[in-house]
Amino acid sequence: MPSAASPVRDCLKGRAFRQLELAMAAPLSATHSFWVHMPSSASSPDAVADHIRALRAESNAAIHRHDVGGVVSMYDAEYQITTGDGSFGDRTTITDAWAAEFARAPDLLYIRMPQEIEVSTTGSRAAETGAWSGSWTTAGGKHSTRGRYAAHWVRTRGVWKLRAELFVTLR
Repeated sequence: MPSAASPVRDCLKGRAFRQLELAMAAPLSATHSFWVHMPSSASSPDAVADHIRALRAESNAAIHRHDVGGVVSMYDAEYQITTGDGSFGDRTTITDAWAAEFARAPDLLYIRMPQEIEVSTTGSRAAETGAWSGSWTTAGGKHSTRGRYAAHWVRTRGVWKLRAELFVTLR
């Protein structure tokens, strides 16, 4: 876990940092997630938003562990991504990209920090927006980047998965 003076703690304030700490304290298998199956009794918009925040914390923790399976377990079969540089990908290409990135930079870390989650009136979709940051080291030194993102979540048969994500690099 990052120390109190780390850039990770600096960019994750309060609740978001606590969610990341909790998710990283109890690693989950790549094939089953405690948070994916949401109880049917927890269907209020606030409960759904909290559930999606927990899923995002779990996703951040999987990235921190360099667990490709854990990251990809959040995606539905139709997942699409627009990366920070404007390139496009699907579930297969992003799976390969995560593996390559983790191999290239052993200290690679990306963190997505939800700022707003809005749930559809039907309870089957949600929109998440927030900020993201990334850091890694190469032979050329330390690197960092940041930006904004939007995510499209879908609930199918009681399970919340990411359908699409759009990342915009701002620095």
